[in-house]
Amino acid sequence: MSRAFSAECELGAHPYLTGRRVEPVRRLLLDGAGPGAAATAVGFFDQSHLHRHVKRRPGVGPGRYARSGATAVTR
Repeated sequence: MSRAFSAECELGAHPYLTGRRVEPVRRLLLDGAGPGAAATAVGFFDQSHLHRHVKRRPGVGPGRYARSGATAVTR
């Protein structure tokens, strides 16, 4: 099942799921939600768990991303 998913999406199941959870966090941050509240709203355990995953994608942490007003480049 995992190989079929990876072949179809060109991404493993866990990275795909994490990416799907990070996108709503970005919207919440830009709408003014705090990083801790945004993290728990989408199912991350806490703010530090969220920070690790958000920082991987655009290269900045959740607080800086929220202050940037979406000027950060998302991949």
